[in-house]
Amino acid sequence: MSAPAAEHYAKIYGKTVDEVEAIWALAKAAVKKKYHIDEKSGENFFGLTMLGFKAVLGIGTEDSMASRKRAILEANKDD
Repeated sequence: MSAPAAEHYAKIYGKTVDEVEAIWALAKAAVKKKYHIDEKSGENFFGLTMLGFKAVLGIGTEDSMASRKRAILEANKDD
């Protein structure tokens, strides 16, 4: 995630830039582990990472706590 994007999400969602970057890194790692793709995969990788990122932040979800819990559990689950 670019520095301006991290600053944007941090400001909007009351997080620090470090927290936003950590959440993004967690989402990237989860996508790489689960789907065996990386940044070179293009839109699919970015889209899945953004979905994970938003789930952890609870953006656009009906039940943000459940979404955060699912995202954390999914990221930590072994294949």
